[in-house]
Amino acid sequence: MKLGATREDIVHTIKLNIERLIKSPQKIKEVVSQLEKQYDIPRSDVLQILNTEATLKNIDMIELGIIGEAIALALGKEKDWLAHYFNPPEIERMRVYKKEENDTSVSLSFKPAIKLNDNVFIVGVSRQDIAKMYDKGLFTWDEQIQREGKRKTYNNAVFSIPKLNETSIREIKEQVLQGVLVENELAYNLVKDSSEDGVELYYNEKTFELSFADKFIGQIIDGMHRTAGIHRAWIENPHISGYMPIRISNYTTKEATRYQYELSKMTPIDKSRLQVLSHERINDRIVNNLKVEGRLRNKISNVSVPNRKMGELVAYIVLSDAFYTLFEKHNQTKTGKLTEEFNEYLTYLFEYYEDEYLNDGNSLLFKNKFFYWHVYIFKTMLEHEISFHLLNKIVNINYFNKHFVLETFGTKQMSDNQIRGEKENQGIGLMNKMLAESDLLKT
Repeated sequence: MKLGATREDIVHTIKLNIERLIKSPQKIKEVVSQLEKQYDIPRSDVLQILNTEATLKNIDMIELGIIGEAIALALGKEKDWLAHYFNPPEIERMRVYKKEENDTSVSLSFKPAIKLNDNVFIVGVSRQDIAKMYDKGLFTWDEQIQREGKRKTYNNAVFSIPKLNETSIREIKEQVLQGVLVENELAYNLVKDSSEDGVELYYNEKTFELSFADKFIGQIIDGMHRTAGIHRAWIENPHISGYMPIRISNYTTKEATRYQYELSKMTPIDKSRLQVLSHERINDRIVNNLKVEGRLRNKISNVSVPNRKMGELVAYIVLSDAFYTLFEKHNQTKTGKLTEEFNEYLTYLFEYYEDEYLNDGNSLLFKNKFFYWHVYIFKTMLEHEISFHLLNKIVNINYFNKHFVLETFGTKQMSDNQIRGEKENQGIGLMNKMLAESDLLKT
């Protein structure tokens, strides 16, 4: 790129142009047609970019320039659009660019398949094949089953598309690319009587092989976000690895809807997961930042009970509650600066105490609910303008000893409220006592 130009500049300009482009269906056709004919960029990829601007952040830089130019030309802008951002050698490479075709071939036979009854099977499917089936439209969102959709207008036609949480999809995509996505079950349905001969599934009892008919209507009953995230990861890296268990059913749409309803009753949304999806608090931006940078990267659990075996230390809801309760609720908090400062606090916390106390059964210093107290200590140090490298002068490790805390609370076990100090005074009172003992806080 030219000196002074950044990817962010280009993405911002293209986003503004897309806002103008989508008002003209004919211009959209021109862009789609040009990119497909001249550069072999599939129309599905182009339409995804036009409908989901967040995709611009992930595509190849050469494609970014090509697509940006095509949109600019369709809007009647100057022909040297590329010259504003790219050097002549880069533009020359764009002129001869052809998109490498991903291998989209997918097998519709799965072995071994576990038969649960005549209409339901469990199979293991590679993440590549999950992405390809979604890419080909073999299994898609159906508003009759998952009714949280939104209306989209394209080429004077109104149609429904799923209302997806972009943050959740990006998170799943990153987990797939890093190879850490949990292999929990998806649920897909082949609509009964949707094939030409009325038979959508073929099962061989001897070889335990399940095969799909050539043509059928496929519905995603459960796992829309995971499917979309896996597909997004595959677009970025066609060689993603790993498998997912899929519950394959052969229901009517009415039966599939009933199953989805029963599923939602049996598996209520975890409180922490609900907060992850809602993003209703300003300071949740801090927690979102902590998930991808600093000492808590890949250590924040989406559900209320972190999986220590997977390296998770703290639940999203604990940090969300802490920043919401302890910092100004109604101010537009400078979340970027707070993230940076809390990460500095964590750097010293881990540097001073990780080796000795992280896996100590009698220490509560790195336990899930005690991160509420860390946010409290962090806030106090900020208020007193104490450098975080003095954290070891503030923290008295005895106050995080399990037996000491139990004796202080006068109980054999601790409730969430006592630990977090959100509704009970004991937790914060204990921290205040510890902080008061530090010479650094004495006035």
